[in-house]
Amino acid sequence: MARLIVQLEHPSVRIGSQVRGAVTVRSDSPIRAGGLRIELKAVTKARGVCVEREMSEDSYYDYTETSLGKRGFTAAIFKSSETIAGGSIRPGTHPFSVSIPLDVPPTFSGKALSISWYVEAVIDRPFRRDLRESSQLYVYPEVPRPEPTTVASTAGELRLEAVLPATALTPSLPGLITVAIGAVKPVRCKEVAAVLKRVENITYSEPGTTPTSTIACHADYSEVIHREVIARNIELGPDTPLTHQLPIHAPPIPSAETGALKVGLVLQVMCKKKGFLGGTESVGVLIPTTPS
Repeated sequence: MARLIVQLEHPSVRIGSQVRGAVTVRSDSPIRAGGLRIELKAVTKARGVCVEREMSEDSYYDYTETSLGKRGFTAAIFKSSETIAGGSIRPGTHPFSVSIPLDVPPTFSGKALSISWYVEAVIDRPFRRDLRESSQLYVYPEVPRPEPTTVASTAGELRLEAVLPATALTPSLPGLITVAIGAVKPVRCKEVAAVLKRVENITYSEPGTTPTSTIACHADYSEVIHREVIARNIELGPDTPLTHQLPIHAPPIPSAETGALKVGLVLQVMCKKKGFLGGTESVGVLIPTTPS
């Protein structure tokens, strides 16, 4: 009976680095196959709410929803594949080296979801079940920034820039960030407030139970860490930004944003507008943080 063993050179690596190892194939004879490939994947397990949407035959925008209740769901948020041997696979050891991109989330465990990384060896056997064996991998966040970094965002009439210190923001090493709040056109604010929130958010969909239905899942967690009123009765504009220094206490999870996934520390600035119509404008950015 054929068997695979996956051995990693290092079980813990950083984002952007190489994952090296070897696949040992144990078999009495060569295995007839389409090839041996290495799959690198990140899987999230989330606690959220799922609904099944049945699309109308008359309109793409018309559908009915059926709640599936609260349940956990699993989704692959990253996957890459590389063939390391083709044709029949001989018994023995087959080395491999695969790359982890820079724009992927690291391993972590949070309140609403967790992310785990795996290296899986697969022998593709025609007309038979594939042979598979995996090994879990711990992926660290990327190396801390060597110099100050600016993150920026524009939403509605507001624009926000946050200048981060050169040192990594960790739970054990808080810091100060300098925020500059402006507007694309003059906005009169009754109050300007900054809110730091820990967030974990993911949306996921998969085929439903019928050809015209889809199962949509969503998990969300939000916790206010710090709130501060920056100014009152002020006018913001393109040439009159409001600057302020804000203390940062990072949560014990890394920051990551890719596709339908967002986790980490979010800085949100809100302007309660003056006037009869009033209302609130807000803009936010994800602050890069690193676990201790």
